[in-house]
Amino acid sequence: MTDSTLNLAQELIRTANALRERGLLFRGAHANLSAR
Repeated sequence: MTDSTLNLAQELIRTANALRERGLLFRGAHANLSAR
C-alpha cells in the first residue's frame, strides 16, 4: 500500500466515523463508502 493510498484510507475512515457520530450513516450492521 502506497503512502497516498494509506492516507486516503485513513481519511475515509475518519469521514465514516464523523458521519456515524452525526447519525448520518445507515444504522444497520454495515455501510458502503468508496473513493476514486
